[in-house]
Amino acid sequence: MEYNLVNAKDMQSHEDYLTACLMSMINLEALEKFHIRAVELGLLKEDQECRANTIVWDLRRLKKILHDQSETILELLPEEFSVEESIQRFAQSHVENLKKVTKTRKRA
Repeated sequence: MEYNLVNAKDMQSHEDYLTACLMSMINLEALEKFHIRAVELGLLKEDQECRANTIVWDLRRLKKILHDQSETILELLPEEFSVEESIQRFAQSHVENLKKVTKTRKRA
C-alpha cells in the first residue's frame, strides 16, 4: 500500500523545489545515521554490512549532489526568502497529510 505524504504536482516555484531538496537532504541524513548505527551495533551479517556501507556512501553522494543543486537554486531566489520559514511550511503540510493518512488507516 502506498501513502503519498508529499505530492510533486503541488510544486509551483523555485522555493518549493528548494524546500523539497532541503527536506530530502534531512531525510537522507537520518537514513545514513541508521545504517551507520546498525553497523556500529553489529546487527548485520558481513554481506549486509558491506551493503550498508555502500548505501552510506551513496547517501553521502546524493546529499552532496542535492546540496550543490540547492546552492544554485538559492541563487535564483530573492534575498528575503527564508529557508527556515519554507521548511516550517513544508513540515506543517507534511503533518497535515500524515494526519489524513492515519485517519484513513484507522477507518480501514
